[in-house]
Amino acid sequence: MLQLASFLLIVFFGLGIFLIGRELSKKIGIYSLALFFLTFEVIFNNFNFEEMISSFFALYAVYFFLRFFQKKNKMIVIFLSGVFAGLAFMSKQATVGIFPSFFLSLLLFKNYRANLNIRTILFFIFGSLATIFPVFFYYFINHALGDFVYWNFIFNLTIYPKFSTPYAIREGVLMGSWLLGLTVCGFFLLWKGKFSDNVKFNITLLILLSVFLLPAILPSILSYKILIIFPYPLIIGAISIAQHRTKLIFTGLFLSLLLFLPAARQFYIDYVPQNLSGGYITDYGDDEVNVVEWLNKNIPRGVKIMNVGNSYITFAAKRLPANKYVYIFPWLVYPYGKSTEEIVKSSPRVVVLDTQVIDGWPILKTDWGFIRSLNKNYNLRQQFGTYKLYELK
Repeated sequence: MLQLASFLLIVFFGLGIFLIGRELSKKIGIYSLALFFLTFEVIFNNFNFEEMISSFFALYAVYFFLRFFQKKNKMIVIFLSGVFAGLAFMSKQATVGIFPSFFLSLLLFKNYRANLNIRTILFFIFGSLATIFPVFFYYFINHALGDFVYWNFIFNLTIYPKFSTPYAIREGVLMGSWLLGLTVCGFFLLWKGKFSDNVKFNITLLILLSVFLLPAILPSILSYKILIIFPYPLIIGAISIAQHRTKLIFTGLFLSLLLFLPAARQFYIDYVPQNLSGGYITDYGDDEVNVVEWLNKNIPRGVKIMNVGNSYITFAAKRLPANKYVYIFPWLVYPYGKSTEEIVKSSPRVVVLDTQVIDGWPILKTDWGFIRSLNKNYNLRQQFGTYKLYELK
């Protein structure tokens, strides 16, 4: 199901890029789609489903926005733009950049600003609230609104930037810097190109989206975080190619090609040969499978577990998590004293610990009291590779 959902998501994501390009011309739509197929797999072979969903919502918010203001279409279209903008914001708050991008693009063009009336604004706002409000209401009635606000706003603005090390910054810059070259093409097009207001409006919006969505890649600059920006420079590149702008091809486009080559080398030389030996590519192995078999054989099905390891174990063993600590990074269990207190207060009967997780973050050994509590209050029942299975004394 995940493979099918991922495939369909990619198909409709590519369709969205094509549709935005086609708002200018069929040729630009085809070029945009071609660039998508040529670059997507190279950059995003480390597929992140959640990031893809938020990027998908943002993409279609942009498409319906352009559709409405360029085609003078029905109010349902701007309402749909608001719906997708709200979905994007609720799935990834850093997509808030699409809102100022929309506003500034209209502000900069008199012809489009004239169509920005109260009725249009209200339809867009109602569309956004139609998706934002139900999510807030869901968390509210489940007494989890505080958790939602903490993890999506307070945590991301304070604790995460402070504690997360941008260990993937080299990979992110390597994979995404070529998009800056395409964005430069957009400025060249506005400066030198003799286009209609329609084309200039599109290019301006694409540049603004590329700029205002940049904070979405911080602080870690992981390669898959670039996905939120990815479509818009790509379409600028398609416009440049379609216009046959010689200077652009030898400046922004040539620069983009040079910056893209390291990512292509990494994919075709390092990644592909190692992962085409047959069978499925998985992030689990025999140890995880053995843990699942042991749990199903020795622990009653209704018993919840605390899994400090691969999430495959929780799903394959058909278990519910014993608490909210289902994925362990230092910043996800900080402050350490509070998380330890919460876990110990309702001590899980079974703990699955992947020692690689703890070895990878030494601070957890020294500062996270739960590890000391684990050794004191639990019996080691079994071990498979780096996995240790504990049961409460």
